[in-house]
Amino acid sequence: MNYELFSEAWVKQVEKEMKFGPCAERKKNVHQSYWRWIQKCKQDLNIQLALELKMKGDERSYGFFNICNGEVTESCFGENCEGQVDFILSGTEQDWLGVIAGVHDLSLSIISQTIKLRKGNMHFFLRRIYFFIELLLCLRRVPIKNNFFIGKGECPCQIQVQRLLD
Repeated sequence: MNYELFSEAWVKQVEKEMKFGPCAERKKNVHQSYWRWIQKCKQDLNIQLALELKMKGDERSYGFFNICNGEVTESCFGENCEGQVDFILSGTEQDWLGVIAGVHDLSLSIISQTIKLRKGNMHFFLRRIYFFIELLLCLRRVPIKNNFFIGKGECPCQIQVQRLLD
């Protein structure tokens, strides 16, 4: 099933992938000290993260993710960001599609502010940057409807992107 980007169904599927975490192949191919460092970052990490889709004008859509002790516990979709949110990562549809399709390096997208930390303590965020990157890499495993077809390889981390022909 393909999901519409930043829809309620997409947010719920992203939550499932975030709960699943990195695929076995990624865990195997990345040095164990990296994963130990991420485990350390997760301790006492209790935040609400909002992913923001900037649309035309002032329109916005959000995926909200509650994170307790470094684990996603629940999510919801919304069209306004009132209330207490600790971090907002924001981008346009093109920005998010680039990240999801693997066209943009996720670390570089955050550092260059293609995906912008619009709200939150920058120092806190950067000290845990790889935790957030691993969380956002999960977006790549959620197939989306759009002008891209994202298919899964043997490992969900192996994403193949093909332009759909009209």
